Amino acid sequence: MAAAFLSQIATFLPFLFGLSTASIIVAKSAEHMDPAAPNYVGGLLAIAPTWYFVPVCLIALIGGMSTGTTSLYGTGLDFSSVFASFTRVRATVFVGTLSIVFIFVGRFAANLTQSISTFATLIITCTAPWMVIMMLGYVTRRGWYDPDALQVFNRRQRGGRYWFTHGWNWRGLTASIVLVATGWSAHWGTDAYLAHPYLTEEAAALLVERGVRTVGIDALSVDPTPAADFPAHRVLCGAHAVIAENLTGLDRLLRARADGLSVEVSMLPIRLGGADGAPVRAVARVTGQAQRVPQE
Repeated sequence: MAAAFLSQIATFLPFLFGLSTASIIVAKSAEHMDPAAPNYVGGLLAIAPTWYFVPVCLIALIGGMSTGTTSLYGTGLDFSSVFASFTRVRATVFVGTLSIVFIFVGRFAANLTQSISTFATLIITCTAPWMVIMMLGYVTRRGWYDPDALQVFNRRQRGGRYWFTHGWNWRGLTASIVLVATGWSAHWGTDAYLAHPYLTEEAAALLVERGVRTVGIDALSVDPTPAADFPAHRVLCGAHAVIAENLTGLDRLLRARADGLSVEVSMLPIRLGGADGAPVRAVARVTGQAQRVPQE
């Protein structure tokens, strides 16, 4: 792990070297950096002294080894996860050997240099989102994972805290939150608070049909108080929706939306085991620049 981490840091060296030398070439030998036919290597050879050959080779070696080490480590890890009969070392050696064969065949036998570059670009494009997801997961987990649960697949088993079997939740990916602003929070602490507005069963069903799975209201409940059979609760909870009640300050969010601003809402509940509800810290962030048009 330390070798992979240090090699990743070492990739900054050739990056900074290329950035600085390209800037020098543009200033000293602009004809080599013509956008129509750029020739970075030719420009570097034209302006560099003879003794510069040694450090250039060293930097190229460090850059190639750092990138190769990181790629080889990750590929060996993936290969050993898919083929459990391979140990980490065997998988890395096998992948490394196979890669060298493919590189030489593609470069010298089939002349596939451009195709390899295109394929590498596609790989980077496709894997970048997953890298972001993994980094977010690492931050969310605060760097902690259950080592035993991570090996479920290698043991040809199922289950554990990281095993998911319910497919893609396309509606959940949109993370829509509907806030019902009634203004009733102004009656908090009074007898009038009990005679609050609420959602009808038809309104709750419409929200569920539209894919909404989080509903908040600035009143005592999404059902009337008292309620016979809690129809809105039954519809929303039957669709595994989350309900947040007794909210306040929704009038400010309405004004922000009227001004053309974006509103981002987060619900932060207390984690209580064996409970069907919990206190929640509901927060909203307003972003953007006001674009309200004066009314005549």
